[in-house]
Amino acid sequence: SLSDDTMQQIHINLTERLLAEGEIQVKGEWTRVCELLLGARGPLLEVNQRAWLEQLGRQPLRLYDVTEVVEGSGITLCDALDTELPPVVVVERTGSLSMRVGMQIGTRIMAVGGEHQLSGAMYAFSGWAGRALLERVRSLGIAAGKLDEDDKMMFGLTIVEDWLAQFLRPAPLPQII
Repeated sequence: SLSDDTMQQIHINLTERLLAEGEIQVKGEWTRVCELLLGARGPLLEVNQRAWLEQLGRQPLRLYDVTEVVEGSGITLCDALDTELPPVVVVERTGSLSMRVGMQIGTRIMAVGGEHQLSGAMYAFSGWAGRALLERVRSLGIAAGKLDEDDKMMFGLTIVEDWLAQFLRPAPLPQII
């Protein structure tokens, strides 16, 4: 019962996750998909394609607050977990048309030609769902500051799970005070 647009976004997001963090079993050993693609037996890639995949494999999926939108041009993002980090201005022509200040999005920020761009996958959260996600992340012991690899992986997985839950299960009733 999901719309075609939602199904397309799910496909884009999960494909990127497979490329960035996915592992598959090859001859009995688990190997990251991006390592296979970049390895000697991977497909012939152009220099910019190779650089993108290398960066995609290094950039963690993070949750950001949208703090400024210039429609048709770009957005300014602030890390929602580590609020001490400086804001990042991202060139985003198409996505900026539907984004609003106050939204929270899960994404990877990529450096390209001296600018910042979104990686392609975007996990949009309502204000309530974004706050619930941050509470869940903190309950897992993930805190602001330099995250180790396990924390990065768990944070990214939590973003994906909570984003999918918005479509696949009824929203919980808010607590009325």
